[in-house]
This record gives sequence, C-alpha cells and structure tokens, in this order.
Amino acid sequence: MAGGYAAPPPGNVGELTEAVKQLRKRVAELERPTGTQNAQAVAALQVAQAELQKTVDTLDGVIDLIARTQNTAGRGFSETFALTTTSTTLTSTVFTAPNYPCRVTFTASAIVAVFNNSGAADIAYSTIEYQVSGAATVNSQRAFAALGTSGFATLNTTINGSVVMPASATITFRVLGNSQVGPWSPAPGTNGAEVYYQAVVEPIIP
Repeated sequence: MAGGYAAPPPGNVGELTEAVKQLRKRVAELERPTGTQNAQAVAALQVAQAELQKTVDTLDGVIDLIARTQNTAGRGFSETFALTTTSTTLTSTVFTAPNYPCRVTFTASAIVAVFNNSGAADIAYSTIEYQVSGAATVNSQRAFAALGTSGFATLNTTINGSVVMPASATITFRVLGNSQVGPWSPAPGTNGAEVYYQAVVEPIIP
C-alpha cells in the first residue's frame, strides 16, 4: 500500500471479489420491500385484524350469553273454585321474557286436590297447558281420579317445553279441571289447585 491506495488482489481474485460485492448489493436491494410489497403486507394485516375482531366479538357474545342465562320460577294457587262438567281454569301463572329474544326451556307441574261433596260417585279431571303470546295452546295429557259419593282426589300433571320467544313475550301456564257427573261446590279448605314452573332462559345471539 502506498499513499493510502489499496491495490486490487492479483489476477482473477480481484474480479471475483468485485462480483461478490455486486451480488451482495443486489441481494440487499431485493430484500428491501417495494411499495407494492408494503401495500400487500398492510392488506394482509388488515384481513388478519378483521378476522381477529370477529373472533373477539364471538367470544364477547358467548360471555354475554353465559352472563345473561338465568334460572327462574313462578307459581299460581287457588282454592276458590268448584268443579263442574265444563273444563275451566282453576289457577294460572305467567312468565314474562326479558327485553331481548331468548329460548326458554321449562318444566311446569300442577297439583289439584278436590273433595267430592256432590253425594254421587264421580270422576275428576285435570289438565295443565301453556300458551306463548299469540300462539296456539299446548296441553298435557289429562289426569283423572274416580271417587265415591264422598271423598278426596289428588291429580298431578306435568308438561315440558322449549320455545323461542321475542323480547317481553309471555307464557301463560294454566291448570284446568272438570268433573264428569256434576258440580262439586267448594267448601273452605277443601279444594286447591297449584301450578309451578321452572325455566332456563338463554339469550339468542343475533
């Protein structure tokens, strides 16, 4: 080396060294992203972000569903009725849905205790039914009991259901009863009817 000048390597080595430098330079240029590549990367990132947001929204919905799922119950009772040959409502109770669409899965049970004081052998019947706002009534199978000229009868009925309900809709549970032969006049403490329901309310995620 003289005067700060670096002599090139002798022979073909210098040419090879220069070629390697040029290759390194070109590789560096190729590794540097272009404007198009940057735009594509941003677009791919936005798609991934949107998919992630969908997943987060779904998880939020599931968490909200779990948080708002609830158990509820209700009861209706009456003892001021008489049994006649016409089926009539003995007692009832109403479930009201929350202010959002939901699925309600329920079990409703009824018990009717009556005393035959008609003086004639007879048969008592009892049915439980439910009706969602504006929909048709659904009945259970009837329970019945045969009695002599004087005696008590206890009738039990149950019905299960699962219905999709709009916000604030209602389900009315009713207990109906009748006799086959004639009227049974109520006496204080001799007749009683109760309907009881238990329900699980699950919000519906849009």
